[in-house]
Amino acid sequence: MIRFAEEIWSEVCGGVPASWHHDHDDLLSTVLSSERRHTSSLATFGHVLDQTHNQEDTIGRFAQIISQSLQANCLVVAVDALNATKCFQLGCEGLEASLRQENLHIDVLQSNGRRFFANVRR
Repeated sequence: MIRFAEEIWSEVCGGVPASWHHDHDDLLSTVLSSERRHTSSLATFGHVLDQTHNQEDTIGRFAQIISQSLQANCLVVAVDALNATKCFQLGCEGLEASLRQENLHIDVLQSNGRRFFANVRR
């Protein structure tokens, strides 16, 4: 997913410095202690939403991490490269609901069977 995030970032924000994390503690430590504040974030999800679609606590934790690391706005990208199961769709819906519970504004840019793109802001 980090490689996927790098590809998206280079297409959308080419030339803007970025840092990548797969460990949430490392991510939060970097974001919260960084001298240079990041104005944008990108969160990418693969089949993790498919695997955790019925684990409300886990999806809620994803939303908390996004909320804690969010400075200005965040593009959330979820892609199910395998088979666009109903579980993936339920995971995306759960993530959107959890982000709203964090009092974040969600603008869903695209949501279909295999992809979920949303802009998240305070």
